[in-house]
Amino acid sequence: MAETIDLVLPVHPGLRDDGRRMRICLSSLEQHLDCSRVGQLLIIIPDGVPKEVVQATTWSGRALPVATRILHEKELLGLEPLRARVP
Repeated sequence: MAETIDLVLPVHPGLRDDGRRMRICLSSLEQHLDCSRVGQLLIIIPDGVPKEVVQATTWSGRALPVATRILHEKELLGLEPLRARVP
């Protein structure tokens, strides 16, 4: 049995560039990834953002053929994320 790896994609669906970046990443994965080597894709979004707004699809509108879970940061980390201010 081949070992698998989980992929993590942090995004903020409310930011236009993040939505675009997510679609680019998913389209690239669709074209170049050996899905048999992937356990699951974890899409991490900020707490308070409804999971329903996340569309985990490629540019063509297809979903990836891997198990995909959408989680809030707190679900993954088990604690409140640290928000650092960048000057």
